[in-house]
Amino acid sequence: MEDSPPLLRPDSTPAPAAPPPPRLFRGILIFVSCIAIFGVTSYIAMIVQARSAYTIKLPVSILIVVAVILAGCGAAIRVFQRQRNQWTIPTDQLRATLEEILDAKAPIDHLPASAGGLTPLLPVLRELLRDLRRKRADVARLNFEMKQRVAQRTDALERRLGSLQAQATRDPLTGLYNRRMLDECIADIIRRAVDAGAPLCVLMIDVDDFKLLNDTLGHGMGDELLRAIAQLIRSGIRQDDLAFRCGGDEFVVLLPGTGRIDADNLARRLTDLVDALCKTINMPRKPRLSIGVSSLSDCIGPPQVKDLMEAADRHLYTVKNARKSARQGIRASA
Repeated sequence: MEDSPPLLRPDSTPAPAAPPPPRLFRGILIFVSCIAIFGVTSYIAMIVQARSAYTIKLPVSILIVVAVILAGCGAAIRVFQRQRNQWTIPTDQLRATLEEILDAKAPIDHLPASAGGLTPLLPVLRELLRDLRRKRADVARLNFEMKQRVAQRTDALERRLGSLQAQATRDPLTGLYNRRMLDECIADIIRRAVDAGAPLCVLMIDVDDFKLLNDTLGHGMGDELLRAIAQLIRSGIRQDDLAFRCGGDEFVVLLPGTGRIDADNLARRLTDLVDALCKTINMPRKPRLSIGVSSLSDCIGPPQVKDLMEAADRHLYTVKNARKSARQGIRASA
């Protein structure tokens, strides 16, 4: 069962009734006083005229009523002035101070010590303003923390997106760009070279006897060799050049702004570096690089991706066939 509200005790004093509005009460009092004074003065004037031998042209009652009216006007002016000093001026000043405090243009201590009839409310206003300022500080702190968290989450997402993008465009074994990246950028690189009238060369690289290495020493050794070759390629090209692993033991290098002579020199240098690297491999036939070089001049008509890659592939197999013929000639002579 719910507790019933407590009843009023018999000796409890009821709350006093609200007083009538001051202006209405004063108006009624002045009106009743004027009527009473008018009646009394009229009665006195009648008695005076009845006993006096002289005729009074202006009744005394009218003079008294006029005096009362003037006195009432003076009292009303004093009441209005007191009302203005007690409420209107302090209220306007307090409103202006509150607006400055709420706009953070003035501290809470700028509240006046006295505000007429509103003075009892000043402690409550100070406490409300302090509480409001605390809440604003809490909101500002929460907003700052939220912005910090959003910035951290954004940085984490950007790093994650960068990692995903790298995974989508990079070969995980060698760190070079993958075949997908080659297909996306080669046409644009060719177009920019043609528009600028600049040279462009392509190196198509294949590792000879790589399958024999995997079958003899295992795929782990093959992966180490591919990583080492990728590092040699990366260290041998310029910042504007692009290197790709197209799968297995095949690599492609795009050399924008590079002529045929410089491209051939780079191919020979990479071949010599890999030959030196593979000297320590315990195999009868050491892995070697076969590199085909093509340039824009190899294309018939407007340079196209297909024509440039096919030209590099033809030169690559020319190198392979020349090496195979050389090995066969050595065996025949032996």
